Amino acid sequence: MGMNCILDERLAKRGIRLFLAAAFLDSLCFYAPVASLYRLACGVNLFQITVIESCFFAVSLLLEIPWGLLTDRIGPWKTLLAASALRLLAGGLFLAADGFWMFLLERCVLAASVSGFSGCDTAFLGFLAGKSRERQALGWYNAAAFCGLTAVGILFPAVSPLGYRALAALTVLGNGLALAVRLFLPKTGGQEACASGSLRAGASALIRLFRDNRPLFFFVMCGAVLCEAEHTFTVFFGPAVWKEAGVPESWYGILNLCLCLSGVSGSLASAGLSRVREGGGFAAAVFWCLALASSAGLCLTGGTAWCIVFLAVLRFAAQGYVPWEETLKLRRTDARGRAAALLAYEMASSLAGAAAGPLIGAGALLETGLGTAKRGGAAAAGDVFFAGGMILLAAALAAAFLWRKIRQEEGTVVKDMR
Repeated sequence: MGMNCILDERLAKRGIRLFLAAAFLDSLCFYAPVASLYRLACGVNLFQITVIESCFFAVSLLLEIPWGLLTDRIGPWKTLLAASALRLLAGGLFLAADGFWMFLLERCVLAASVSGFSGCDTAFLGFLAGKSRERQALGWYNAAAFCGLTAVGILFPAVSPLGYRALAALTVLGNGLALAVRLFLPKTGGQEACASGSLRAGASALIRLFRDNRPLFFFVMCGAVLCEAEHTFTVFFGPAVWKEAGVPESWYGILNLCLCLSGVSGSLASAGLSRVREGGGFAAAVFWCLALASSAGLCLTGGTAWCIVFLAVLRFAAQGYVPWEETLKLRRTDARGRAAALLAYEMASSLAGAAAGPLIGAGALLETGLGTAKRGGAAAAGDVFFAGGMILLAAALAAAFLWRKIRQEEGTVVKDMR
């Protein structure tokens, strides 16, 4: 049944509560603060971790169309159940993994799950809430996930002594309970809204973007490098250098929560900075400068507790930059072809991120061997950020040059219109 189907008010409210409960349970990822340490302990090095993450990006992008076609055939409720079952399977694989190939398989299965949830979850929740309460329900959805992250941060000091595999087992338990809760969701509604965008349309738009507006195309890719560097530094390198700096593992949950709060603060700051010289690149320049400064600080002090501060600043900068870039893309996209154009931007960002991650990881491995028992200590912990910092600097310089080109082209168009 489609969007024209109207759910009973009582059934809709019950469905929303179940949906939010499942989101909370799925966000109880107890191993997240030490995920990279878990992989390192199983013999996976930093370069291999970034390769695994690149495969995650590639698989999630490639599965967009198959999931859309499957949703058309089986409906959104079964799609959500299938994606939830895959998430549970990925958790089980993470629990059983003991080397590179198992962790790679786990991440590919998780990518399949993320692609299944993509768009379908928010559309299904929007259908349950109705037009009048859609924004409020989506806000509660984000809040439920954040509450799960907060709970992990609070409980982590108590559960971390149990060991890495016990943390993975607790996460699998949460995934299993989330799947059980989704079994009781309403089995109707949201079919049309859950259909995924066409990858073919996105690819065509990507080619047109490259052909007609190359400065913007490469500018978006520079932004993707910033976001990937931040993700790699904070999620993968962060716990490793915290360990080298002597930070107790029981603190990692709270530190992970603080990084999340720093990202939220960056998003809020982006709105305020965008009002200054609205339409210009002032906000972007501020966030790029903060990112470069934090990267330099990490290179110099990565082996000390100062790395915690600089990682928080980097998260603030990257998450503050994202809303500014999203606004830029919306302003430069015609309403008629907006869906395909935005998918093209997403594909360009995914390609840049998938390429940047392994480069940063390879540079870190060659520079220090951190996490491979070749080197350790404060010097290695600081040097691990050097290659990523150089890549980030190159992206910043390219972004500055490309932004100038974009502004010059805008000025030329205005003159031609006169």
